[in-house]
Amino acid sequence: MSIGKRSRRDVNKVRKIVFQRDNDTCVVRGSDWGIISPCDDSLTIQHRVTRGMGSSNMFDAPRDLVTMCATHNALEPVSADFRSFCELSGWSVRRSYASQWGLNRIPVRYGQEWFLLDGNERFRITESVARELMKDLYGEDLD
Repeated sequence: MSIGKRSRRDVNKVRKIVFQRDNDTCVVRGSDWGIISPCDDSLTIQHRVTRGMGSSNMFDAPRDLVTMCATHNALEPVSADFRSFCELSGWSVRRSYASQWGLNRIPVRYGQEWFLLDGNERFRITESVARELMKDLYGEDLD
C-alpha cells in the first residue's frame, strides 16, 4: 500500500524534526539497556504509542515519537523485558495512559537524563520530578 506523495512528505518532515530533536541518536544509547544490547547505526522512528490496527496516524506528532535504532525498535515488540524497560523510560506508552494523561506529561529518558516532549522540543526535568510523574502514572516506584 502506497502512502502517497503528500503523506510521504509529511512523514519525512516529522522524521527530520524528531531526528534533530533527538540529536540523531537512539534514545536507548547511554541507558543501562544500551550497554546490554548496543545500538546499531540505523536510525528509525519509534512510536511511543502503538499505532495499532488500521495504521491510525493519531500518534504521529513529534511528541509522540522518539528516535530509536533499528535493533532496539525491532526488539521492543518481541522482548517483554525490553518492553517493560521502554515503558519505564517513556519510550513506549500504553494507549490508555496516553489518552488519560497526554504524552506531553509522560517523561522520556535520554541516556541518564529525563525530559518532557512538547512538539519538536524537549524540556529537561530532574530525575525526582520524572520519578514522581511515573509513580503517579504507574502507581509505584520505578526501582
